[in-house]
Amino acid sequence: MTKAKTTDNPAPAMAEVSSHHNRGAGSAVTVACKIPNGLVLQLSELYDTTEPSPSGARPIKASRKVGEAISVKGPARPLSGMPPDYQIIGGYGLTYGVPADFWNDWKDQNRDLDAVRQNLIFASTSHERAMAQAKDMKTIRSGMEPLDPDSRNADKSFKDPRMVRGIKKHVDSDMESEKAEMA
Repeated sequence: MTKAKTTDNPAPAMAEVSSHHNRGAGSAVTVACKIPNGLVLQLSELYDTTEPSPSGARPIKASRKVGEAISVKGPARPLSGMPPDYQIIGGYGLTYGVPADFWNDWKDQNRDLDAVRQNLIFASTSHERAMAQAKDMKTIRSGMEPLDPDSRNADKSFKDPRMVRGIKKHVDSDMESEKAEMA
């Protein structure tokens, strides 16, 4: 199993991956990711092969991994409560120094991925532009944010559309009365 590489330092990451990619060699981007635990980005290529079927072997296209994987950071906080060692802006975890050619190839291969289409992951050629874009897109929701049962509109409806009507906040006294009824 290949361990994904993180890209805190742009120089090693570019050296590791640039041997496979040609576009934009030497340049790097800042990737912003709103998926809580981040993503492991991996390039792949299609190849022709055969697979067995009841009527004999048939030709198919299969995919195989190419090059090293790169981990991008998300906005989740460590369970230790310690602040992460990277920036979180507008709900996006920022990963610096991802090779631009790798990002462009990965984005081309994953253009139909919901996370790409809904701007849950994007890249910019400058750190400042990535931070500004993340701030501008802070209202985009991934659907993986923590639920807040106390967040309500003036009409008592939940602000979070994922909250179901009728859900109650946990109260210890309710549990005691339920235990008494069951006994």
